[in-house]
Amino acid sequence: MTYSNRIDVHQHVVPPFWVGELAKHGGDPSGWKSPAWTPEDAINFMDNNQIATGILSLTAPSITGWHGKSMIDMARKVNEYTADLVQKMPGRFGNFITLPLPDIDASLSEINYAYEHLDADGVVLMTNYQGIYLGDERFSSVWDELNRRSAVVFIHPAKPPM
Repeated sequence: MTYSNRIDVHQHVVPPFWVGELAKHGGDPSGWKSPAWTPEDAINFMDNNQIATGILSLTAPSITGWHGKSMIDMARKVNEYTADLVQKMPGRFGNFITLPLPDIDASLSEINYAYEHLDADGVVLMTNYQGIYLGDERFSSVWDELNRRSAVVFIHPAKPPM
């Protein structure tokens, strides 16, 4: 593989509006601070490390502290923000969408929206949602829909419930 073909499939996007809301929704249970992030800094990092394309996915803890409509709205806002970056910088960024799990109906709706309107490259899933792990039967319809679309699924570690 030549340097010009490198793809970073684990590149975090840290939208400013998400950072601004994170503390109100429990913060990051790992205790990590959200890094300063801009699209320009991401491109500079990629150029300095000879990375052609970065596939963006929302950093942990994702939207796990949000609930109900605010969780659904934040997932959509993150997905539209990231899709806009991909559109503005095609070839440099790709997009793994965020789902508002464990809300199954909202997640199925977001999969449809993201694949029909945002040109999603895949989905990022946390290893668990409110202590419900990805292999749980409750998520079977989400897996069925992702399988129907031949979706790429990137699984990101999440703090286990303890």
